[in-house]
Amino acid sequence: MRGGTSCLLTKIPMAGRKGDSEPPDMSSEPMDGEILQ
Repeated sequence: MRGGTSCLLTKIPMAGRKGDSEPPDMSSEPMDGEILQ
């Protein structure tokens, strides 16, 4: 759970800093959901 939470927190700031990171972040979201499940 720590890793999943850290990834989510890391994605938010990265996406805000780099607009290019938005598409990759969206692809990572479903992956995190699977881990949580």
